[in-house]
Amino acid sequence: MTDYVLGDCTICYRSLTLFDAHNVNCNHIYHKECITNWINKGAKNCPQCSEPATINGIKRYFVEAKANVSPVINNDQDIVNTTTNTQNSTQNLQIIVNDLFNVKTVLPGLKPSNTIKDMKYMIENLRGWPADNQTLSYHGQTLENDLKFFFFKFY
Repeated sequence: MTDYVLGDCTICYRSLTLFDAHNVNCNHIYHKECITNWINKGAKNCPQCSEPATINGIKRYFVEAKANVSPVINNDQDIVNTTTNTQNSTQNLQIIVNDLFNVKTVLPGLKPSNTIKDMKYMIENLRGWPADNQTLSYHGQTLENDLKFFFFKFY
């Protein structure tokens, strides 16, 4: 699994890892214990942006989506090289999703017109994780449900 830099928790100032990162509705990331204690002590807003934050809004930051077009792509530079050489936008995509424990889930047969929400439903069907509880990211950015794959130009 690639090492992902998530920065520091702005509550305790310790490093965040994929194993302990949780986000609130505004997608700012904290240690679960830190943000839970913050809210339980009476805070009603995100410490960084002041958007409303609730215990029910805390979700595990648990997957990193990585594009994979045959042959297997091992890094972001390979993705860039592959996309510049591929002109067929009707091609099927194969996405590999890594969770926090480096368990890979292969999502075959996606098309550039599919959305992130489509991918979440595939993960739900394959792994049993409810789509509404998933937070997907690509290059460290949280992916919005309505984004289509062609937005990323990795096909």
